[in-house]
Amino acid sequence: MSVNDNDELMSLLNALREGVISESQFERLDKMIASDPMNGLDYVDYVNLWADLVSMNGLFII
Repeated sequence: MSVNDNDELMSLLNALREGVISESQFERLDKMIASDPMNGLDYVDYVNLWADLVSMNGLFII
């Protein structure tokens, strides 16, 4: 994967996380994940990190 492809993947994942991803962006993300196993692994790592951070944030709420 080129640097540009990685930047695009991260941009799409950030849009997904922020809830602002468009339908066409979601379709592009889906194709990127389906077409490259490394993209799929990056997606899983990203979502796991996201879930860990959300979980940790909940521990610090007083």
